[in-house]
Amino acid sequence: MIPEKQYPQARTALIIGRGGDVWEEVKQAQLLTEFDTILVVGSTGVDCPLPCQHWVTFHAELFEPWTLKRRENGYPEIPNYWASTYMGGLRRVTRSRIAYDTIFSEGGSSGMIVVQVARERLGAQKIVLAGVPMTIEGGQYDTGRLWAEALAYRDVWERKRDYLKTFVRSLSGWTREQFGEPTLEWLHAEG
Repeated sequence: MIPEKQYPQARTALIIGRGGDVWEEVKQAQLLTEFDTILVVGSTGVDCPLPCQHWVTFHAELFEPWTLKRRENGYPEIPNYWASTYMGGLRRVTRSRIAYDTIFSEGGSSGMIVVQVARERLGAQKIVLAGVPMTIEGGQYDTGRLWAEALAYRDVWERKRDYLKTFVRSLSGWTREQFGEPTLEWLHAEG
């Protein structure tokens, strides 16, 4: 058995999703603290100018074209890539020149996968969601469309609500209603 890769641990993590107001929410989050690690979800990695440490998606087959577009945009390389196994298998088996690690997922959209990476593999104790409203009207910044599938992914979030409430806060939408909004006091509190 190949030993699991070890990643630097992070106390605080900023997760950057695809919600319609993601860039405004990132600005709000940056006013709160300097995060130990930044994780981006899916195509957001193409457009995020910040130095991110982890790129996470259900769609590993898109890492290669996304990485090329990020380079064309002149943004710093992202060193770590993550895809998900869903109910025991990869979403799609693809050949890629981009090496990525995997994490098991019960579903819940890429937003849930990235929370799992931050908590389970990086040890984050405080996770802030920017652009992960999990609402239809929250939309997607890069398509300009509503996100019709949002409600279908909530069941996993709801099943894990009590657990997630201990370390997740959100800047918008349904996830903010469920987990609360991040504050400076919460970010700096123990545990």
